[in-house]
Amino acid sequence: MVDTQLPQWLDEDDQLDCEDDDEHQWILGLVDETKAPQTLLRHRFSSKVGGRPAWLHPVRLPAVEALTSQPDGRPLVFLLQVYAPVEDSEAAFHRMLYLFLSPHSDRLAGAGAARALRCQLPRHNAYYSPDPPSTRLPLPLPEDDMGCLLTRDPWRAAAAEAALSAGEPAPSTGPGVRVLPELAIRDELEEPEADASEGGWEAADLSGENGASAALAPEEAAMESELVDEVEAQVDPGTAAFATFAARVARRPQQVLRYCFEDGARPLWPGAECVPSAADVPPCVHCRAPRRFEFQVLPQLLNWLNADESGGDGMDWGAIAVFCCTASCTPPPHAESAYLEEFAWVQPP
Repeated sequence: MVDTQLPQWLDEDDQLDCEDDDEHQWILGLVDETKAPQTLLRHRFSSKVGGRPAWLHPVRLPAVEALTSQPDGRPLVFLLQVYAPVEDSEAAFHRMLYLFLSPHSDRLAGAGAARALRCQLPRHNAYYSPDPPSTRLPLPLPEDDMGCLLTRDPWRAAAAEAALSAGEPAPSTGPGVRVLPELAIRDELEEPEADASEGGWEAADLSGENGASAALAPEEAAMESELVDEVEAQVDPGTAAFATFAARVARRPQQVLRYCFEDGARPLWPGAECVPSAADVPPCVHCRAPRRFEFQVLPQLLNWLNADESGGDGMDWGAIAVFCCTASCTPPPHAESAYLEEFAWVQPP
């Protein structure tokens, strides 16, 4: 039986506001320009931005409707994918999260304008070795599947993979597809903030003449803290949210993605407006388990995309947060698609 109660981090009246806490272990995603395109193929299980999607399940692709915008049917823009296996889960030994955006940049804050998909496979499956990959290219797909894939994948990833294997130029994508620059994402653990107050007032510099530079006594320090609290209470919420966001990101300015799949982790919102409430994050539509925050995309990624040059149509965002099924449920074995939709929320700039 799946527990459908709200996770402890989410009360009914809570907003998913930003918190500057060090209680959770965050993984930061940074752009890595040193990796060759061959290292980003599907059998390498890489996190990456742009290019063609590296479909984890190369045959049971998402339905066409899941990859197109409504109502005009234009292909979504593939933004990135994140490799995020679940420990101690045989069904999710391999697990990939995909994020797509509407081709209409002026609608990114609208419902369904950002679409997240999840796919997972057990360690022993028909497409990948149970051991780390040792080949330059993935195993070729059966020819019987290729025709179907051409109709369901506007990026024609399987055809590009076959062309690479044959030493031929990659085929063009389907009509209307916008391909962003392909960039690898490497991860690193976020370092905790240095404790600037370590040692307290007793450890401060006492070397001034006649003690003139001595630290504040505890009573004076308490008065100073109260004054700071009074000033902070008068600050506009939007300014406070951005200050918290900027201070946290400044620890590692190169970060473009923040990942933490732990109870209690919350997105780092740059603004106080357009923050989802508990009611805005629906449970998993497949198993009814609650969803929780898993990763967010920072606006710093836009600096790498050359959006106007690549046909990105001026896309912009303050933050994109993705919430995923806490049970990491698996679609039925005979389902047409091996990809399940999760929930994405866009905070505009």
